[in-house]
Amino acid sequence: MYVRTSKLRYSIFLHMIVNFQGSVVALWLMQQITDANGNVIEVDKLSNKELMDLPSGFVLAGLYSIFVFAMLVVGIVLLARSRRYLVFFDAPLELPKKDNLKSLYGTVGVITFLIISVILNVLMLFS
Repeated sequence: MYVRTSKLRYSIFLHMIVNFQGSVVALWLMQQITDANGNVIEVDKLSNKELMDLPSGFVLAGLYSIFVFAMLVVGIVLLARSRRYLVFFDAPLELPKKDNLKSLYGTVGVITFLIISVILNVLMLFS
């Protein structure tokens, strides 16, 4: 988006849509296909009558899965077709190679994020 338009706002908006889809829509659909105990309903173990009484969330989850897979295929095809048009230029005030990692991982925000992520992952493993 940015290469085509030179406007960062479109890339930010697209990023917001992707985050919304992965965090809000996917979690909502997951709630639609779980039972009262929070377990995912196993369709292959249900009788025909139970299959007929399934919530519409299963249809939406199926459509969502097909949509995500189709967008993945479309994205890969478009990337492959337009790879010759992608040209990356060096920034005029680019950081020296030795300072890249320090400036990326050496900030307080990134260090805090990494520590919190590790703690949350460890807590999820043992809970």
